[in-house]
Amino acid sequence: MDDLYAQTLMDRLFRGTITTEEKKVLASWIADPANGTRLEELMEIHWQQQDASHALPDDRAQQMLAAIHAKPVKPLTQRLRIGRAAAAIVLLVSVAGAGYLFFKSSLHQKSPMANVVSHLQPIQAPATVKAVVTLSNGQQISLDSLATGAFATQGNVQLTKSAHDDIAYQLKPGDNDLASGTNTITNPRGSKVATVALSDGSRAWLNAGSSLRYPVAFTGHERKVEMSGEVYFEIAPKAAQPFIVKKTNDGAEIQVLGTHFNVNAFDDEKEMKVTLLEGAVRVKNSGSSKVLTAGQQAVVSSNGDIRLQPDADTEEVMAWKNGLFNFNSLELQEVMRQVSRWYDVEVVYQGNQSNRHFTGIVSRNKDISEVCKLMQLAGIQFKITGKTIVVEQ
Repeated sequence: MDDLYAQTLMDRLFRGTITTEEKKVLASWIADPANGTRLEELMEIHWQQQDASHALPDDRAQQMLAAIHAKPVKPLTQRLRIGRAAAAIVLLVSVAGAGYLFFKSSLHQKSPMANVVSHLQPIQAPATVKAVVTLSNGQQISLDSLATGAFATQGNVQLTKSAHDDIAYQLKPGDNDLASGTNTITNPRGSKVATVALSDGSRAWLNAGSSLRYPVAFTGHERKVEMSGEVYFEIAPKAAQPFIVKKTNDGAEIQVLGTHFNVNAFDDEKEMKVTLLEGAVRVKNSGSSKVLTAGQQAVVSSNGDIRLQPDADTEEVMAWKNGLFNFNSLELQEVMRQVSRWYDVEVVYQGNQSNRHFTGIVSRNKDISEVCKLMQLAGIQFKITGKTIVVEQ
C-alpha cells in the first residue's frame, strides 16, 4: 500500500467513513514496523488539522491507534488488536458506565506509564515445564529433570519426552503385553503449559495448576479421563469408543466422539466452562445435559444447572494456550486468579472490593509488573513481597 492510500484510509478512519475491509487493510499496514515513522507522520498530520497550536499528545496518539485496532464485542467494552507498531500491552477499564483506555505504545517512548510501577519487585514468567507424571506404580517423574527420549515402559506402551517437553504414550507394535492402570500428569502453578499425547492419539494441553488422570492404554467400550483446572483437548475420532472427560470429584461429564474443546474447571472459579471449537460434545451434570456445536460454550453452575452461550469468545478462551492473558470485561479478582496461577503467587486484598471490569491482552511471557501496570493506571495499587501480591483497591 502506498503512502497516499494509507493517508486516504487514515482520513476515512477519523471521519468515520472507513469500511470494515479498509480498516483491516490499514491495520495490516500499521503492523509492519517499516511503516512506523510514516504512521507517526500521518497521525501528526491529522492532529494538526484539528489543533495546529499543539503537538500531538501521547495520550491522543494512543487513542488514535486504538481506533484503528478496536473491535467492539459488547457495550462499553472493546477488544484491542495492537500490531508490532504499538507494543502488545493494552487495557480498557469500564467503570460506572464510562470507558477509559490505556495502553503503552512503542511509538512514544516517553510515556509516563513506563515508570508507574518501577518500584515493584520483578516476578518472572514461567521458563520451564514443571509437570510431574505419576506412573501406575506410584513412581513420580519430573519433566524438567528428564532428558529427551524414552523414559518409561508400561506394558505395551512406551513413554517418551520430546525436545519441546511434550510427553507421548506410544503403543509398541507387535507387543501383546497389554498395559493396565492409570497415570496422572500434574502441572503445578508457576509452570509453562504441559502437553501430553495419549495412547489413542488424542492430545491434551494443561494450563498451570491443572491435572489429568488417564488410562495408560484405552480398553473397553469407552475412553475416560479425569481432569482438574484447565485443559484443552484434541480428541482422536473413534466412533465405537466415545471419549469422556470427567471433572475430578464432581459429577460433570463431557461426552465426545471426535472434537477440539477447552474445559475450565478450576475449583476457585464460580462456574465450570466447556467451550467447543470443533465437532460436537454433550455436557452432562446432575441429570441435565446440553449438546454443543462449534463456537458454543456450556456454563455449569455450582447447583448443577447448565446454560448455553451460543457465541463464545474462543480467542479469549484459548489465549492461555497461545501464550496470552486475554481479559474480556473481567472483575479484578478474576484477573488476579489467572495471574496467581501463572506466576505462582499468593494474592491478598486490602480495602473495599473494586467493581471495575478489565479488558486487555498481555503476553504471558512478560514480567508480572507488566500486568500490574495496566491495573495500576486504573487506580489499583500493588505491593509485592516475595511471592505475595498485596492488592489495595
